Parts: sequence; C-alpha cells; structure tokens
Amino acid sequence: MNPEAIPGLLVLSLIFCSFVYRRSSFCGLRTGPPVKTNNKSDLEWLIVLLLVLFGGLLGLHRFYAGRRVSGLLFLLTLGLFGLGATIDFFMVLFNRFIDSKGNTIMYSSTPSKNNNSAPSVAEALKDFADLRDKGIITEDEFVAKKKDLLNT
Repeated sequence: MNPEAIPGLLVLSLIFCSFVYRRSSFCGLRTGPPVKTNNKSDLEWLIVLLLVLFGGLLGLHRFYAGRRVSGLLFLLTLGLFGLGATIDFFMVLFNRFIDSKGNTIMYSSTPSKNNNSAPSVAEALKDFADLRDKGIITEDEFVAKKKDLLNT
C-alpha cells in the first residue's frame, strides 16, 4: 500500500462514517446521537474509564456503551486522531458520557444495584420483629437475635 494514500483513506473513512452516523437506521441498528435523559446508566463508570484510557483510540469504551457506529468511527480513525478519545476521557471523568440509551454513565461510591448485599441491621430487626409478632419466634429468641445483630 502506498503511504501517500493513507491520509486520503482516513478522510474517506471519516466521510463514510459521518454519513452512516447521521442516518436514522443502518443495517437495522439505531444510529445517530443518543437522546440524553436524566437517568443513570447501569454501566460501570470505572470500566468505561479504564476502557477509554487503554482502548480509547480503538473506541472500546464506545462499543461497551452500546454506541457501535461511533465506536466503528473511532476504530477506523484511531479515536478521531486522538482528539475524540481525549475528549471522551474528560467526558467520562466529569460524568458527561452517555450510553446508547441516553443514560449518563456516572461515578457512584455505592455499589451498583446488581450486587446482592446483606440486609441492614434495621431491616433484619424489623424482619425478626414481624416474625415475633406473628408468633413464629418467641420473645426470648427475638431478644437473643437482637443482641447478636447489635453486637456485630
């Protein structure tokens, strides 16, 4: 391949991907910019941040977010010549990056809702109180469980 043809191919791939990206439907895929909502995405912020850091030039973070057409554009142009990957890094860092459904991928210090965490002490006490009120456990058993829960 002639090295002088590479810039021309990159420009052609940019024009083609831009044309495809503007269409409302391409090969059955919904394309175009996602409509931003005020909802939080189910995708993990840390995974997106790591993908944009180590695979931003290849568009890996965009594929993970479900944005396949722009991911392809990043893949063909090496992250829009590095500029798009840099912009996306800061968008992820400042909670401005959105997934294909328009939901914002945000940092959260609490575990995601997919984790099955143990019930809190208050919830456990309430459950035992309900069992005691229904007569399933005795008052002594309730007091013993209460002591165990409050000591841990």
